[in-house]
Amino acid sequence: MVRTGATRADLCARFSLKDTPAALRWLEENQLEEGRECLLRRVISSDGRSRGFINGTAVPLSQLRELGQLLIQIHGQHAHQQLTKPEQQNRCWIAMPTKPL
Repeated sequence: MVRTGATRADLCARFSLKDTPAALRWLEENQLEEGRECLLRRVISSDGRSRGFINGTAVPLSQLRELGQLLIQIHGQHAHQQLTKPEQQNRCWIAMPTKPL
């Protein structure tokens, strides 16, 4: 997932929590809540190690995965397998609305 010649990949996604009360509750319970938005970040180094962050706080990848399941739903049998294809990953990132961080 790290581009050839790069030292790391840095992936960020910002989510509005206004329509996801379960995710907001999860963030509050884990003391990671910061208003009505959530910033997920994963840094993957070229040696395969990775770190996860929720709202700027380092968290185990298990927590990142747990919260992600409350924020994103993939529909259809085997639809999740599409995310292993680089072109589908690019479509997902391009389709996301952008705001300066």
